[in-house]
Amino acid sequence: MNQFIATGTLITALRSGKAANGDEYLQFLLRCPRSYSGKKQKDDYDIFDCFIYNEGRRTWAQDYLVKGQRILVKGEIRTGRDRQNYFVLVEHIEFAGSSRYKEDSQNTLKPADPGTSQPAVTCPTAQSRSCIRAGDDKDLPF
Repeated sequence: MNQFIATGTLITALRSGKAANGDEYLQFLLRCPRSYSGKKQKDDYDIFDCFIYNEGRRTWAQDYLVKGQRILVKGEIRTGRDRQNYFVLVEHIEFAGSSRYKEDSQNTLKPADPGTSQPAVTCPTAQSRSCIRAGDDKDLPF
């Protein structure tokens, strides 16, 4: 069984592309901290090249994911034709922690910690399904 599950930080913007067979995909890099039983190094992490081919997941990712978010990814490890490189074929994505962004009154997502170098992100309009503001969640079933 080939199962890959990791929690990490989205360190690149989503990039779209087309495979040689014509299938569309989204690509991003996921930075995952390593865990050891001994002393952990400060910058000890792995970076995984992730691809989303499923159209519904691609749409969801484009609507909700931004660079700097912590996410959980479930999928399969695949090797390239040369068997030297590998990538993750994403089957499932979830939010995994608080966002590094907070929304201000001008519909702009600013870094939650002003000391970070994260860029501001424009939040979609209220009619868009990709931005739910505080108090607008009355219709949600949870």
